[in-house]
Amino acid sequence: MLEYEDIEDMRAFEQALKEYKTGDTIPGEIADAIIDGETPVRVWRLYRKLALVSLAERAGISASYLSQIENGTEAWNT
Repeated sequence: MLEYEDIEDMRAFEQALKEYKTGDTIPGEIADAIIDGETPVRVWRLYRKLALVSLAERAGISASYLSQIENGTEAWNT
């Protein structure tokens, strides 16, 4: 008989497989870079091959402000 923990593991695996098939996952290199201390904004920008100026323009902010966000010298939720 399967124990509760085994059933939960099976459900988690099925959900992860479903997300993988639909592309709703975070690439390992992204997760690793963020875990290693890189700022999420920079990691995603580089992953998407966007120049800093290009992303800043798209976001409607200055490149220097985006640089501060990426360097962690400005809170990006303010």
